[in-house]
Amino acid sequence: LPESDAAFADHLPRVDSVARARADYELARKEAARIEEEIKRGVGSGAVLDSARTKVQVAKTALDLAETEARV
Repeated sequence: LPESDAAFADHLPRVDSVARARADYELARKEAARIEEEIKRGVGSGAVLDSARTKVQVAKTALDLAETEARV
């Protein structure tokens, strides 16, 4: 493990579970943003947006958990 907090912060994104969780979170954020734009244009569904926002929250929680577990 890296010896300092700064070195660990640099190491953290390279941990496989963290990298995967971060990618899932970024994808969920992009999908939610796309759906928000569709709603602004009048072609999106509120239920789909609610689902996308929930996926963002779930992905963020998974990312936080992965980062915490990588530190232990």
